[in-house]
Amino acid sequence: MKDFDANQLLAMARDRSKSGRSQLADTIADLFEDQNRNLSDREKTLMYGILQHLVRETERAVREIISAQVAERADVPRELARILADDTIEVAYPILTRCHALKDADLVEIIRNRAFEHQLAVALRYDVSERVSSELVATGNRDVIVSLLENSGARIAKSTLAYLVEKSRRVDTFQQPILRREELDPELAAKMFMWVSAALRSYILQKFKLDSATVDDLFENAGLVGAERAAIDASTHERKDLATELHDDGLINHELLIQALKDRHVHLFVSMLVKATGLRRTLITRFLLEASGEGLAITCKSLGLAKEHFLEIFRLTSKARATRASAAPVPPVAVEGLYDKMKRETAEEVIRHWLRNTEYLSAIRLVEQARNDAA
Repeated sequence: MKDFDANQLLAMARDRSKSGRSQLADTIADLFEDQNRNLSDREKTLMYGILQHLVRETERAVREIISAQVAERADVPRELARILADDTIEVAYPILTRCHALKDADLVEIIRNRAFEHQLAVALRYDVSERVSSELVATGNRDVIVSLLENSGARIAKSTLAYLVEKSRRVDTFQQPILRREELDPELAAKMFMWVSAALRSYILQKFKLDSATVDDLFENAGLVGAERAAIDASTHERKDLATELHDDGLINHELLIQALKDRHVHLFVSMLVKATGLRRTLITRFLLEASGEGLAITCKSLGLAKEHFLEIFRLTSKARATRASAAPVPPVAVEGLYDKMKRETAEEVIRHWLRNTEYLSAIRLVEQARNDAA
């Protein structure tokens, strides 16, 4: 097709026979493959108008050809790109992965309303903004998130990366691609040190130059310092204010604590315990990461929570706990036995000890003694 002939293209578009469709597909391919063709603005507008009509009317095979030909063209109209991106994945893939015409708003709409394959294609784009990355992470699909993390052309906000670091406690496939992100904060990397494999620990030590003192502190504090700095943002302060209001009104009880966890408002849950007990936030957070659940049991017992309410809290917080390689998890029956035997007065004594003395292990020994006395 040496010259652009709009009438010929329109005539082909009206021919719905199999041979007509085949000729149309060949003509479109020929039109775009001719790199020396210089179309006028009028011809471009007409051509794209015809193509936009075609993608609404023709079978998938033709739409696939159109999509592949226009995906990397700088002059493709946004509306045509949007129509193709919202098509089946065979048609949409070239547009979703390569087309400049799509805006963030278009990609967000695709992520929210189309299937996994479309989300994955967006995650593979050569350039992904922080807004689009956040939407991809919000899908919760692990394959999509891993593809995003492995995409060097994707920009991921610090808050989104901090969220994924938390997720990497339970999702091993997130760990390596997170650690290889150039924008990863050293504090977040140090936090991950506590739950990644030995090979990845070596990688962290080498890449982020952690000294032996830092490593010792990490093992002692279970990574909580990094967690406090990275995971608590402006919304946390709002939850602290809410916790203050609830405490001042005498409304903090087992129902609110359990509901906060069910709604995944872990920071609100921690803030309410801080207000109810007076303990430091870092100490309460440590209880959530403690595999044995003893600190959480002591705290709940001191507040007079019934055993069934504590066990529900223990169950809901189990996913948030860091598992230490050096400590085997204590079965729920052990925590239940401790809760049965421990008197509220003993738990209150331990809380008072923590308020006076931040030495955690010495207070735990008080509980051990109380447990031995009960036995």
